[in-house]
Amino acid sequence: MKKASDIILLISAIMGFVLMGIFLISAITFAIFTSPSFSSYIIEGINNGTIDTTASSPEEAANIVKIVFTILSGVYIYLAIFALISAIISINARNKKTNSVYIACIVLGIISGNEIALVGSILGLISINKEQQ
Repeated sequence: MKKASDIILLISAIMGFVLMGIFLISAITFAIFTSPSFSSYIIEGINNGTIDTTASSPEEAANIVKIVFTILSGVYIYLAIFALISAIISINARNKKTNSVYIACIVLGIISGNEIALVGSILGLISINKEQQ
């Protein structure tokens, strides 16, 4: 059970770094969509009729899209940070093997979307309980 937990937590750490990369790429993509040139494409599409909107003016619609992509960019940066912390805690859980580190790994695994950390930490908690009995 302990070896399985160690292997799964190693996979979890790798997965955390992969998720961090994916979240950062998404954040960069959303940041690109907040550029003024993208706003001009939205305004041009509304004026041509290819983009349908209920906004009162094309500039207002472009500003709304810019705000939405700015918020999404920020959210994905936070997710990338949580994925990095989850990966570090997974490595730390493999080394320390304590209840508190496993619980932190579970919480951060849930927040960052790394369910593998959840499985590895639960197996680690079960192995600690078996050793204490």
